[in-house]
Amino acid sequence: MAKYSEGFKLMLVKEYLEGKLGYRLLAQKHNMKDHTRIMKWVKVYEKWGRKV
Repeated sequence: MAKYSEGFKLMLVKEYLEGKLGYRLLAQKHNMKDHTRIMKWVKVYEKWGRKV
């Protein structure tokens, strides 16, 4: 089972792409230990679209 749902990942990607918060602040806002997951999700989204 995945730790984060597709909906959660998509929400964070869209929030990042709005440009209000960076990776680290988004991770802090959502109580995540590390921001690198968000970076990966954004890269996948930018390359493939919704398949986060």
